[in-house]
Amino acid sequence: MRDLLLKIRNSEYLSNNEILSIKIALLLVVLFLVSAVSIPFSLILTATTVIQVIVPVAFLLTYGVAWILLVSGAPRTAMHFSILSFFILMGSFLSFSNPIYIYLIVFAILSVIIYYQEGFPFFVYGTILTLFGVAYMLFNVDLFGGDTTQTSETMQIIIYQVTLLLFYVYFLLYFINSEVANDRYYTEYLSSKKLTQKYLENMVRLKDTKIESEYLTPMHERPSFQQALTELSTFLGEMNGKPAKEMQELVEFYFYLHDIDIDEAMHQKTLKYKTKETMRQLKKYLLNANNEFTELAYELLAQTQEGLHPDVKNYETALDSILRFETDRIIAGAMIYRYLKQEVTQLDKWGRVAESLEHGEIKSIFQSKAIKDYLNDRDIGVFLDNEELYKKM
Repeated sequence: MRDLLLKIRNSEYLSNNEILSIKIALLLVVLFLVSAVSIPFSLILTATTVIQVIVPVAFLLTYGVAWILLVSGAPRTAMHFSILSFFILMGSFLSFSNPIYIYLIVFAILSVIIYYQEGFPFFVYGTILTLFGVAYMLFNVDLFGGDTTQTSETMQIIIYQVTLLLFYVYFLLYFINSEVANDRYYTEYLSSKKLTQKYLENMVRLKDTKIESEYLTPMHERPSFQQALTELSTFLGEMNGKPAKEMQELVEFYFYLHDIDIDEAMHQKTLKYKTKETMRQLKKYLLNANNEFTELAYELLAQTQEGLHPDVKNYETALDSILRFETDRIIAGAMIYRYLKQEVTQLDKWGRVAESLEHGEIKSIFQSKAIKDYLNDRDIGVFLDNEELYKKM
């Protein structure tokens, strides 16, 4: 909770669990205020001794567990106990309250569940609560004033039930749509993340190749950088109560990690846990690896570069939009095939761009969905119908 409050104070990014923790904390405060007023009245007006004992004890138990779980860093479990506390609070009203108030309490608890913005809890607790509300009104028609099916009070009960059902069904469809959309966005994010990582791996490999081919000294091996990092780390460490020698050893260990395979070293059983933990923490700051630091560095660098204007239409890729005559498109398709077959564009086992595509690999490209941005179905058909001619190019 302390870290959460510091994040809020510093306006940092909050995760879904942290946002849920804030919601639970607010609702638990509201629940305390409501229960402080309602439970004493229920104890006075309820004649049944068992209910007078069970309701307060059950409420205090679930309410206390919800706070303990929230403070312990288990917000999702705390959410379930907070909802149970609302259910118990509603149960304290059943024996003496006006039925219309029970109906309003059902809506209030449904609103609390909706406020959490969680699909599964709404499906479980919302379904139970809606069925209870409909059944309660159905089996207590006389309490609502409806003695016969012809009275206006009975019609009001039907309206209450339909309203509750429509309210439940609307938000159920809303949560289903949200879950489907979130799943789609998450899938697209993973696909984009995977593609970005491939680009970053190639960029890191290209940078290492350039340093090696031009006989440059890597940044982590330059004395000026090593001295600056050592002095800065020592100063910051002493400011935070860390011994200078300890910080200097940490910096030396950081430079050493650039020259080893950390993933392989982490599997060594002889290493102490503290050493592995230090390696894991420093891994994301290595200058010669594809890590979070490298991704952030390139992202910041990309923001300083001016990209293509969205209104520029000079970069058309579809041949049928560029070339007017079919003969020209056939020649262009043949040129694309020849380029893919003869130009060196693929990485070899050493990570160097030193290989070209085979005919089968080119064919799979021509049959992929991505090729639709360049060739239409007729252009692709020309290639598939004349494969033997293309192989001779």
